[in-house]
Amino acid sequence: MRPAAALAVLALAGFAVTEPGPIPGARAADGAAAETVVLAPAVTSPPLRQSQDLDLTQTWNHAQVYLRYEDSDLNLRVISGAMDQPYIRHYLALHAADPLPVVIHLHGCARSDDLADIRNQGSTLAEFGYIVIAPDSFARHDRPSGCDAKAQMRDFDAPLAQIQQWRMEELAYALRQVLEAPWADKAHIFAGGFDEGGDAVLAFADPALSGRFAIGAPCRFAPQRADKIPTLVIMSKRDLWFDSNHETDARDRCRQKLRGSTNVGLFEADGVLHDALIYEESRISLWNFLVRASFL
Repeated sequence: MRPAAALAVLALAGFAVTEPGPIPGARAADGAAAETVVLAPAVTSPPLRQSQDLDLTQTWNHAQVYLRYEDSDLNLRVISGAMDQPYIRHYLALHAADPLPVVIHLHGCARSDDLADIRNQGSTLAEFGYIVIAPDSFARHDRPSGCDAKAQMRDFDAPLAQIQQWRMEELAYALRQVLEAPWADKAHIFAGGFDEGGDAVLAFADPALSGRFAIGAPCRFAPQRADKIPTLVIMSKRDLWFDSNHETDARDRCRQKLRGSTNVGLFEADGVLHDALIYEESRISLWNFLVRASFL
């Protein structure tokens, strides 16, 4: 789980960009039907389809990447940056001969470039020894926000069901890229998500995944119940996002919707923060989950 940094600098093998197809194993969001997409060649695709394809490509190219590297004093540190930055591609290329496990991690309902939560989560997972890739959903053209992060409130006027579908498409697209990447350990790929990103992860299934986890997910949409992919939901017992004046039913939705699923665990940290991974007990729980799921 904690491989040493590669000693040789290898030429980057290139990142294949495939066009989006149907979402493998994804469950449609409430009020939104799952769509099977058949793509025509790009030269004959209508402008709307071309725009949608470009949107998905942009969510990958602008994804935030977190990974460990070894400095000149042999200390392990975490570096981060956008997927399309040359220095990030350079550090990824170092692992072409020494692939690392990967977490595709979906950020929350606010813009990822100014959200401390995704930086905390990405850095934590990178310290565990994973390459962390957080697709940027807001790289989509005119992508609406699903909340007011500063007020800690959901925007119920936003197209939440459509956003759920977009997030699952972004996860499926990122998974295809990871499966073609030489630096990825294909036997140890996990999907994680925060807030609305966690909802998308809970509704997504693919046999390539070793496990999935959600942090602070409101569980607004139907999760996967039929598969046996190991799953962990992490929440704070007194999450301020789910207070007495706003979305109070979210506290129990995950318990109700996941009840009876033998492959699902629920961990509740003793705290109030929406990013429950800030608590050491949550980090230990997630680490133990990732280790166990890696050997199932």
